[in-house]
Amino acid sequence: AAWFDCTIEQQFRSGDHDIVVFRVHDLDASPDIAPLVFHASGYRRLR
Repeated sequence: AAWFDCTIEQQFRSGDHDIVVFRVHDLDASPDIAPLVFHASGYRRLR
């Protein structure tokens, strides 16, 4: 698990989606927590 402290740097419209570019000010991670991934309309754990 990780966290990022960000601000929006730029935002672009692309069809029916928005592309957002962030500026990362700080970050951290906890190696003791298993990763969680959103894929195929659901959350999965990496093994």
